[in-house]
Amino acid sequence: MTGSAVRSAAVNSDAALYGSLKPSKRYLLHPKSLITLLSNPNYSQLEFLNKIKFNSLIGWMKNFYPSSSSTAMLSPLFYSAKKIDVLEIKKQLKNNGFKFISKDNAKLESDSTITIKHAISILLQNFRQEIDSKDNDFNTDDFNGFIDYMGANEIECILKQEQRELGVRFILLFTDFPITEIHIEGEKTNPKISGAYKYSVEIKLTFQEGSNVWSRIELVKDRTLAIDLLISEAQLAELAQANKQHLLELFQSAGIELLRCDIREGQHLEKDRKEILKERGNLELSA
Repeated sequence: MTGSAVRSAAVNSDAALYGSLKPSKRYLLHPKSLITLLSNPNYSQLEFLNKIKFNSLIGWMKNFYPSSSSTAMLSPLFYSAKKIDVLEIKKQLKNNGFKFISKDNAKLESDSTITIKHAISILLQNFRQEIDSKDNDFNTDDFNGFIDYMGANEIECILKQEQRELGVRFILLFTDFPITEIHIEGEKTNPKISGAYKYSVEIKLTFQEGSNVWSRIELVKDRTLAIDLLISEAQLAELAQANKQHLLELFQSAGIELLRCDIREGQHLEKDRKEILKERGNLELSA
């Protein structure tokens, strides 16, 4: 994480970004939504993440379709990892299909921006035969799995809201860094107090097959964090441990206290996201 990234992070307990998801009293789920939930792919099940250097979808697109309209359509959805701030995170959330309410809670933000899922759907429509006929890093099953994954993220968010919890899972697409999954979670701590949540953020990324990083950042109190890191590759874990003091200094320079930072070698075991259906009973479906 760069110094500019840390300085750009506004860490406080009101978490306005997370609390501004579009509310609704009733959600009607199409039968296809149930199928998506039953498959409910996890980030680690997206096999194409390991197929190309830096997992750069846009890099592959430029090589495969150097002058196509689909490449131009996807390009605005990617950012540089050298500068990550609140504005960029909001843009990526909108790119993932999440909608928000403006500060006055009266006007919905514009949702005219094309989403990643929509862009990839158009790519599949235009190039389905070409993708499968050529020897390349991706095939249509990869893209279909990616679309299902993003759809499941949106549905998971809806179900969490119905349980009066927050669960926003989305991806960050970069031109110079691996595709990264972010999961913002707000666990209700007091049902009588609005906004009384215990907030945490999980981050997952894969550099290449067998080399991945999982971290969990918990908001302990205002401007105070605790971090757990699991790194699958021994050499990378040692490098992270050697630079731990530098990470502490970066947070301190932004006025954020890092109460704990635990770095270990290991592999994070993902929960099966179908667990969210266990207590749901019958879902209301609309044809």
